[in-house]
Amino acid sequence: MFIKLPGAVPVKTRLGTEIGNDRAAALYRRFVEDEMEILAASGADIIVACDPPGGIPGAELWLGGAFAYAEQGAGDLGERMSAALARAFGMGYGRALLVGSDIPDLPGPMIAQTLSALDSHDAVIGPASDGGYFLVGFNARSFEPRIFADIPWSTETVLAYTTNRLRQYGKSFHLLPAWHDVDSWGDLERLLARISSGNGAAPRTRAWCAENLPDLAGNGA
Repeated sequence: MFIKLPGAVPVKTRLGTEIGNDRAAALYRRFVEDEMEILAASGADIIVACDPPGGIPGAELWLGGAFAYAEQGAGDLGERMSAALARAFGMGYGRALLVGSDIPDLPGPMIAQTLSALDSHDAVIGPASDGGYFLVGFNARSFEPRIFADIPWSTETVLAYTTNRLRQYGKSFHLLPAWHDVDSWGDLERLLARISSGNGAAPRTRAWCAENLPDLAGNGA
């Protein structure tokens, strides 16, 4: 799981222009905490990949010692993602997933679905509603680092570029159902609408919004 350490680097800057940087950072903490609970419940081993360099002590103080920690390292997002997967495979794992940290209502069954799909595919991708993806997974035997090279990150063409690159290198892949990360005020409104049904999803995120963004939380409920 890729995370940024709030207070050490800017987080959710687009959302910060709409609700303020301090509130965006506080909300991001709830996103991460909710998502970590979902991932932990899956039974998979979790490696928290931290940004910035030197952020591991702060992340461990925040999230606790039940997980492994590593630095994301240098380079653009693609280089850091490639390095993280290579590190996992170097540790002996046969399958590894990368997941973003702004999906507090990530459906838990998607983790098992993804790992199962890697039994018969080289890669798995979880499309995001903005044209990117919230999750990507590979088998150790079929991992190709060049898939992440020269991708126009933070654009609506990320998914298309990535799937084309997978085809270019002859890799089979499975697409999960699309899900939604949270980058903007509109994304947050849609998140609260999804979790307002009382299904228990994203409890920390929902409680924080009820206290700090009561009009929004009230409308969602």
